[in-house]
Amino acid sequence: MDTGRPNSGRRLPEGIAAMSTPPNHERLAQLRAEVAVIEAAMQQAARDALLAHKRSGQPVVIWQDGKVVLVPADQVPFDDASPTD
Repeated sequence: MDTGRPNSGRRLPEGIAAMSTPPNHERLAQLRAEVAVIEAAMQQAARDALLAHKRSGQPVVIWQDGKVVLVPADQVPFDDASPTD
């Protein structure tokens, strides 16, 4: 019997449920805005950490070409023109 709902008449894998309500576009827009704020905060935190390492002379550990690499503080790429706040 076709109920007009997605996946009607088909069995879903155990533990998976069909979407029973349409997406809430207002909530999706809110989530997108939250993601943008979180991403900006993470970028600022990474920038602050690089600057702290560069100023203190401590190397930065990165993952590059499948290996852990120690980058000396004087070789840390850093754009001083970027805002700090």
